[in-house]
Amino acid sequence: MKKPAKLLYPAFDGAAQQFTLWPRHLGSGCSFLLEIWNEPEQRTQQALLLFRRVAAVEVSLNLCDSMTGADLGGFYELYGKKQKRRLLQRNFKRRRKGWLLSGDYEYDPADPHDCLNDRTELNRLLGQLDDYHLYLLQSWGGAYLLLAGGYEVQET
Repeated sequence: MKKPAKLLYPAFDGAAQQFTLWPRHLGSGCSFLLEIWNEPEQRTQQALLLFRRVAAVEVSLNLCDSMTGADLGGFYELYGKKQKRRLLQRNFKRRRKGWLLSGDYEYDPADPHDCLNDRTELNRLLGQLDDYHLYLLQSWGGAYLLLAGGYEVQET
């Protein structure tokens, strides 16, 4: 049985210090500045995770996390197209919902020409799922799910 995830970077006991997102359509990217515990050296260190070609981001902040007595965190790649597809679908629906929250848009769910029903870009991305990776960053204070073309880690 294939494992559903692979640990890419041991960000255990880590905290995301900064999250930066630059939305540029297909050139979108983001970065996380992490402070992690380096067990062998008994010190904290920083790591910068940089993501390129970001197609979707889902953020789940949990400001009620307790840091007492638990080792959690990590940076993983999740396998399979199913989760990638679900993330893109959730983002598409969330975008539409965001436009409709103000009540200042005459939306017609039956009109295929309504911009909120246009699935052209979504369908294109769904057809290119093999070109993207699904990453999960777990840190103190939240979890971040990213669909991106790749990443790199810069340690300081």
